Amino acid sequence: MTKEEIDQVHIEHRSEAKYWNVTMFVVPLPGNSGKVPCYADLVEAAEDVLRKAKGLGREWYARNAEVMAWSDNTDRGVLTPHRFRVTLDMITEAMEDNADAEV
Repeated sequence: MTKEEIDQVHIEHRSEAKYWNVTMFVVPLPGNSGKVPCYADLVEAAEDVLRKAKGLGREWYARNAEVMAWSDNTDRGVLTPHRFRVTLDMITEAMEDNADAEV
């Protein structure tokens, strides 16, 4: 996945600063041999964007991820997504331990 395919990025702290969240849109470039990015590629790209943007170290890990795809019935057809929304939450082990203790 290239930078040109990432359309929008929104990063925020959530849940009283217990974790970071990134939501980004990905629009695959036309002429990419019809290759559609898979779930793992999209989640990995979102993790990379968040790590680089916020300087997150190795102690941070992905906790939740969601990918949504849109298709249309025009040039790519209804079976080929033309836009994806990727949402990813990252947390540290220390924060995970604290969350378990609060339950």
